Amino acid sequence: TDQRLGYGDSSMPIASPLAFIIGGFLVGFGTKLGNGCTTGHGICGLARMSKRSLIAVLSFMATGIISASACSVTCPGYPYLRASYDSIIDNLPTDTTITVGTVIASLAAGSAISGFLRKSPSPNATKAEQDEYTNNRRKIIPSIFSAAMFAMGLVTSGMTISSKIYGFLNVKGLFTEGTWDPTLACVMGGGLLVSFLSYQLVKGFN
Repeated sequence: TDQRLGYGDSSMPIASPLAFIIGGFLVGFGTKLGNGCTTGHGICGLARMSKRSLIAVLSFMATGIISASACSVTCPGYPYLRASYDSIIDNLPTDTTITVGTVIASLAAGSAISGFLRKSPSPNATKAEQDEYTNNRRKIIPSIFSAAMFAMGLVTSGMTISSKIYGFLNVKGLFTEGTWDPTLACVMGGGLLVSFLSYQLVKGFN
């Protein structure tokens, strides 16, 4: 398996450019419509026992399972949504594109520095403005550490490998193929537990 695919499993279907475009649009539209992403609803929302997050999680998980399980070679859209390795080999990452991506990611991460350099409110600022400034400053360091821990957790658990996600969503692997991968459920469950316990320590939450 070409490691540049990030799949980790040669039997996993390869998405076509059209599938990436449609998938990207649906993810963006769904995130906007649901007012949150998979992590926001699945870990933070459920930890707060939000009914809206529960509905969102059930909706996107069910859709993902149906899509992964049903889009087989017999699916009418299969020729358009799936591609062969030979047809995409020229579009895989190169040393140059990886370098450019690393630079862009570094610049995006560096933009957080502006939070440290933000000027203090003027002496004439209202108490609400001063409180907002103080509160925002307090969030910077915890946000950096939580983001770093989140990223390391995804890499350590293998959640950056697409076949791990597909292996969970494709329920045919559970019933007929014997290839079902429960890693996603374990990672999400662990994150949900930590988030739930943490919310109990938030002042005013209970």
